[in-house]
Amino acid sequence: MTRIRSKLTCLQTVHESHDTIRLRLQLPDARKVGIPVGQHLLVGADIEGEFVVRPYTPIAPVDLRRPSETIELLVKVYKPHGARPGGKMSMFMDKMKPGDKLKVKGPAGHIVSAQARGMWWCTRTACS
Repeated sequence: MTRIRSKLTCLQTVHESHDTIRLRLQLPDARKVGIPVGQHLLVGADIEGEFVVRPYTPIAPVDLRRPSETIELLVKVYKPHGARPGGKMSMFMDKMKPGDKLKVKGPAGHIVSAQARGMWWCTRTACS
C-alpha cells in the first residue's frame, strides 16, 4: 500500500447537492494509490492563519488491485447557521477551484479489511 504525504491538486469540484461536494484530487508525479476499505486520509490546509486537519474517507479508489492517480472525496459542507459557525475545512473545500492544493497524509486507520477473504480486523487492542 502506497502512503501519501504531499500536496494534492484539485482537478474538479462537483456540487452533488446544496450541502455536499465531490472533490477529485490529483496525486503528484503521476504516483498511484489505492485506499483500503476502512482507512482514511488526513487532509490539512492553512485556513485564516490556522493549520486545520480533518480525516476523510475517500470514495475512490478503494480497490488496491487498481490504483489510480486521483482520489475522490465526498464532503458534507457545514455552513454557518445561527450561532453555529460552520465547518472550517468543509467550507474551505467548498471554495476550491481546479489547481488549488490540499495537504494529505495517509492512508491511516485501525480497521483493516482482508478483502480477498471477506474478513476484518483491528490494529489496536481496543477494537477486539
